[in-house]
Amino acid sequence: MVDLNGAKAAVRADYSAKSANRAASNLLSKIDIQTEIQTLREAQEKGTQVTADWVLKQLRELALNACDSIKVSALDKIAKHLGMYDAPAPVHSESQPQVVLYWPDNG
Repeated sequence: MVDLNGAKAAVRADYSAKSANRAASNLLSKIDIQTEIQTLREAQEKGTQVTADWVLKQLRELALNACDSIKVSALDKIAKHLGMYDAPAPVHSESQPQVVLYWPDNG
């Protein structure tokens, strides 16, 4: 909960820096640890009154009302949150024809 970084948390819990990523992955796969993290996050949200929804609303307000560079930054953060920059998996289907475009050579 300090920095939301599993490897750093593992090092703070006396795992070696060399094995911290593996230890963090192993620990974070355990249901009891996931449950405890969720409980701590909910308590943190309640105490700070800062939730993902609140952050998105603030970013939305910036995107609507701020200067252009801040608008772009806010929209970028919203797009990342929504996964809009994630590459979609290619879809291959018999019912969906593939379109191939050809351009003439430039020279």
